[in-house]
Amino acid sequence: MKCPVCQSKIPFRKHECPNCGYDVKKATITSEQTSISQVKKKIDLKKKKKQLGIFFGIVVAIVLFAGFLSLQTNRFSRIKNNPMLAVRETYEGTFEELIDEGIDQNHVLVDIIKYREDLKDFLTKNGYTDFTEKEFTRKDFDRLLATYRVNCRKGDTHYNVEVTFNSEKSLESTKIDVLYTHNQSMKTNNLPVVKEDVDMIGEYQGIQDVYESFNKVRKEITEVENVDNKNIKQYKYLEWDDVHEIELYEQKSTEKESYTVRLTYKKFI
Repeated sequence: MKCPVCQSKIPFRKHECPNCGYDVKKATITSEQTSISQVKKKIDLKKKKKQLGIFFGIVVAIVLFAGFLSLQTNRFSRIKNNPMLAVRETYEGTFEELIDEGIDQNHVLVDIIKYREDLKDFLTKNGYTDFTEKEFTRKDFDRLLATYRVNCRKGDTHYNVEVTFNSEKSLESTKIDVLYTHNQSMKTNNLPVVKEDVDMIGEYQGIQDVYESFNKVRKEITEVENVDNKNIKQYKYLEWDDVHEIELYEQKSTEKESYTVRLTYKKFI
């Protein structure tokens, strides 16, 4: 081997350089000790980095958990102050199926089933046909809400009749939709629907003078801006309070020169 100091050749099994006297054996031991010391330092550094990583990870987890708790607290506070923000649980199935499952509360489903049958019988006897029915049941906090909707037709006019019962005070709201297509806007004429038919359904639902309520505000519909379809123009009128909601909607097709109209009256009991 060569001397690392003077590059002279060191004879085999000799520990000193014959030229400069460099002690090869002592230098090797010192080098090994230095290498071991450096390895230990690297291991200790890795351990410290790992411990710091775990520490910061715990801190981040605590901060995130605290933030989550804060959000949940604020959420429950908002729900408490505003019931409309509450998560509503929806039940699948007909009213009869939910009764069999023990979902009924204060006989609200039993009540709405009776109302459903009476309403269909009333509509059938008065010449309304082509029935399509839908049933919705949901829970809002400790209240059970049940909604029944029936779509039917008489002549060229379609009707959606809807009623909602709750487990607190029985009937909660009633709603009537009148839908038809005409060749003139509702602003230019009286509504081209049979007054007796509209009022008949309204009176059955506990709403008086539905036709007159629609007819009174029909000229107040205004154009809706930013409609995507250039061949369609939309007009709307809306008024509401704690007792009722009236909405008139008209869609004009500039291609066919026809008007599709929806009149809605909702009463809150």
